[in-house]
Amino acid sequence: MGTARHSAAAVALTDGRVLVLGGEDELGNALSCTEIFDPADNSWSMGPDMGGARFCAAAVSLPHGKALVIGGHDGANSLASTLICP
Repeated sequence: MGTARHSAAAVALTDGRVLVLGGEDELGNALSCTEIFDPADNSWSMGPDMGGARFCAAAVSLPHGKALVIGGHDGANSLASTLICP
């Protein structure tokens, strides 16, 4: 993993890779970045930006390599919103 994070969401993509979404860094900052784990070659790569930082969110896999990210916290407020990544 390129970015240390906790309280991130993760979803399995239809091609077998895993998309890790957001989370919180070691300084307590909410993250908007994503990373993709490919178990076929045991590697990590940067994924798309979520367009909004959040941690403690739920996520579900959608077709075409996308994920629906639900709720969470942005470091200041609980979020009653969803976003589709990417």
